[in-house]
Amino acid sequence: MLSLTVRTKVGLLIAAACLSMVALSAVLIKESRKRIFDFHLENTKTALAATLAMLELDQSLVDTGELSVDMARARALERLRKFRYNNGEGYVAVVLDDGYMPLHPVHENLDQQNVWDLQDSTGAYITRDIIRIGREQGIGVNRYYFENPLTGKNDIKTSAVGRFEPWGWTLIAGVFDQSIDLATEEMLRRALVVVISMSGLFLVFGLAIGRSISVPISKLTDSMTAIASGKLDAQIPCQSLRNESGKMARALAIFRDRGVEIIELQARREETNREIENERKQVALRLREQFGDVLHAANRGEFSYRMATDAPDENLAALAEMLNTFVGTVDKGVSAVRLAMSSMSQGKCPTQHEDNFQGAFKDMLAHVTSTAEAIQNQTDRLEFAVLHDPLTDLPNRRFFEKQLDAHCSQIGSANSISVLQIDLDHFKKINDAFGHIAGNEVLRHTAERLRNAMPAPCFIARIGGNEFALILNDLEFGQSLDNILAEILRKIKDPVKTRNGTAKISASIGAVRFNSAGANAKEILKQLSMALLQAKRKRRGAYYIFSPELEAAQINRERIGDDILRGLEKQEFFPYFQPQIDARTKKMAGVEALARWRHPEHGILSPDRFLPIAEEMGVTSQIDAQVFKSAATTIKHLNQQDSAGIEKLSVNVSLPRLMDEDLLRSFDEVDMQGCRLAVELLESIAYDDQSDLFEYRIDILRERGIEIEIDDFGTGRASITSLIKVAPHRLKVDRALVRPIVSSNRQRLLICSIVEIAKTFNIGVVAEGVETMQHADLLRDMDVDILQGFALARPLSDEGLMKYIRNNEGIDSTYTQKRPAQ
Repeated sequence: MLSLTVRTKVGLLIAAACLSMVALSAVLIKESRKRIFDFHLENTKTALAATLAMLELDQSLVDTGELSVDMARARALERLRKFRYNNGEGYVAVVLDDGYMPLHPVHENLDQQNVWDLQDSTGAYITRDIIRIGREQGIGVNRYYFENPLTGKNDIKTSAVGRFEPWGWTLIAGVFDQSIDLATEEMLRRALVVVISMSGLFLVFGLAIGRSISVPISKLTDSMTAIASGKLDAQIPCQSLRNESGKMARALAIFRDRGVEIIELQARREETNREIENERKQVALRLREQFGDVLHAANRGEFSYRMATDAPDENLAALAEMLNTFVGTVDKGVSAVRLAMSSMSQGKCPTQHEDNFQGAFKDMLAHVTSTAEAIQNQTDRLEFAVLHDPLTDLPNRRFFEKQLDAHCSQIGSANSISVLQIDLDHFKKINDAFGHIAGNEVLRHTAERLRNAMPAPCFIARIGGNEFALILNDLEFGQSLDNILAEILRKIKDPVKTRNGTAKISASIGAVRFNSAGANAKEILKQLSMALLQAKRKRRGAYYIFSPELEAAQINRERIGDDILRGLEKQEFFPYFQPQIDARTKKMAGVEALARWRHPEHGILSPDRFLPIAEEMGVTSQIDAQVFKSAATTIKHLNQQDSAGIEKLSVNVSLPRLMDEDLLRSFDEVDMQGCRLAVELLESIAYDDQSDLFEYRIDILRERGIEIEIDDFGTGRASITSLIKVAPHRLKVDRALVRPIVSSNRQRLLICSIVEIAKTFNIGVVAEGVETMQHADLLRDMDVDILQGFALARPLSDEGLMKYIRNNEGIDSTYTQKRPAQ
């Protein structure tokens, strides 16, 4: 299904509004019918109460002797025959205990009939029930079928029953439901005329308003698409409008103009950077050449040569200036010495130039000393800048590697050295949430905490954006390496207050301990990376000390990684199918496709043997694609050739695979013969942190009729807000939550809470890990929709799945056979 246009969405919104009005009217009419019925019944009870009051008055006349009993009864019957209520539709009837009816509710010609055996169409004895209700309750209500004098047909009649004990009379005052329905139908006809008229007007005005919205937005969408594709000269319509569309158009025009300016500015900046870089290279080359010329000139005794001081780097320029000063000073001293020597060669007394000679020589020595010190200081500053991080003033990676080489080259030393690599977890989120300035503050705070965390002097370096390294000589520490690592983690995780808020941080640490005699620096760095990676695999905020077993495991992982790449090339990944059972009907509701690897040496491997390594390699998308293609082809074949009747196929989709443009194309290429497709997304995906692209991909799947399921629910950190945003069709409760429900009441309450939350949002619930039939019974009673687990079926090959379906005929027999004896 293609994405709906704005115009279509507006039209659908208007149609939905009209339908909502009709539905609301129907609800109101239904409620009105109930109110009318209650009103008529209340009037009937009131009429009955008035009748009993009238009889009480007649009985008082009998008690006083003013009337005889027979006269009072005849008088009462005559008045009741004329008594009408509910606009003349309701009247009162009288029946005696023996079934005779002195006052018939239909016509006076029917008076004095015996209606003791009168039955309605359901076989109920009307008169007997009325007399019984009167005797037992005094005043009550009875419903039965009776002939409606207005229509001549049997109709449901609701009668209020009253008992006048002094005369042995049971009085009946009834109302026919048909009368209420006729009144309601009239109301419905009038309401429908009003609703249809209003809906028509709303539709006309809505379409006009929708057109005024959809047309500008469609034009703006075309312009946005053109600009996004690089056509910055695209025309932008609707800028003259004064509504929101006009504001959007003007904002888009500003965005386009800024984009043009940014591109031009970027081009100018790149050109300027190239010119500066070329100039820097030329100056550096000139400095090197001139410095060589200075040395050669000085070697020949010529001190008049000068270096250029126009270098763009201020450290190089300062060094050239000091060298020029030094050369000038030496030149001046040498000139004085030459003059003195020339005078002496001419036979002149050397004392004539002694003062000049001594003064020039002293000046030369002073300048040589000061210049040498300045040159040394400048060289130190250059060396510090080259070997240190400007943000934290810590040694950088180059200095760290030199220091590590120095420790490893200590021939004959048997000192135990420990090297640590510290990586701040999720540092990018800190930059995104608080800005890069706050991120720099966190790095400076971390550097200071590392200095304070060490009980003795040690070498601390910043070797990357959010990575630090330490070199410890174990002889200088009086505690174990584990204690040192735990202390570092404890101090680092304290929140850091920045100008933009408080940042919570944690770190992962990899550590290597080695003997400095004969150690290899490159090998240690490799082991350090393996240890840090293992710490991150364990969990964030943990440490790991390298061991030979880790290296062996890493070699094995690399070998498996090579096999995975070869397996992808040779199409060795394929699906097994695990049936999912409807908890109520016990029928098969669908199957889940589970990845398997047909390894040429080790046979069929389950996902735990290769998926973690595949995730690190970033090839889970390719595995998902192979498994889905094979699974879809198998389901199509089973449904088409063998009439398996598989209604739903669930496949696991990793986050990279969800973002892959090839995903929808692969779904479209397969026709599964009416079988629905569902994608399972792990709950460990941080739904709250995902971009708009993630939501867009979910919406596209939903529009194409593909169902969304959250896998392993209860083990990740999906919030209720994210559930509402994703709006999945089903949650799959993880087996770790399901397994303990047999023995744990607390765990059963947890599952019930999850089911209640899911039902609140109209989300189905699937339970994984159903290992016994007791699990199945409990989960069914908890209102779980679908069951999946070894108690019902293990993962099966395509042949095993077909055999399973044929042998069990809808799974009902299997469910019953595996059910424990009661």
